[in-house]
Amino acid sequence: IVTEWKAFLSAYPNHPLWQQVQERIPSARYRKAEVLRDEGDKDGAIAAWRAFAEEYPTDHRAPRAMLEVGILLRERKDFEGAITVWRGVTGRYAPSAEAPVAWISVAMTLEDDLGRLDEAVKEYEALLKQYGNSGPAREAQARLARLRHAHEGVGELLAADADRA
Repeated sequence: IVTEWKAFLSAYPNHPLWQQVQERIPSARYRKAEVLRDEGDKDGAIAAWRAFAEEYPTDHRAPRAMLEVGILLRERKDFEGAITVWRGVTGRYAPSAEAPVAWISVAMTLEDDLGRLDEAVKEYEALLKQYGNSGPAREAQARLARLRHAHEGVGELLAADADRA
C-alpha cells in the first residue's frame, strides 16, 4: 500500500489529499513492524522497526520502535545487541517516555540475563538520578534495595564464617 501511496504522491503533487496521504506512510511502516511481530516474524519486525526509525527519526514513534527492537533482540538472547539498541534510545531520545523504560531494560538485562550485578547497580543508580519518580525509576529503587539487602546478607554470612574459623 505504501508503494501505491508514493505513486499517488508523485503523480498528483497538487492533489487536496496529498498531505493526508503523506502522513499515512509512516503509520503504515510502523504498523507493518507490529504485524510482523504479531505473526512471529521477529527478524522481519526488527528490520521493519529499524528501517522506520532510520527513515523517520523525528517521528514520535521512533523511540518506541527502537525499544521494541531491543525487546525482540533480548527474546532472541542477543543481550548485548538489545543493550546497544536501548542505550541508543536513552541517548538519542532522552526526553521521551521510552528512555527510562529503555534504561531499566538495560539494567535488568545486565542483572537478570548477564549476571553483571555491579554494572546493573550503576545503571539503576543512574536511572534514579536522571528520571526520579518515573515508573522505571521506582522499579530500579526496588531492585537496588533487593540487591543491597542480598549483599548485606552475604556479608553477614561471610563474617559469621570468619568468626567460626
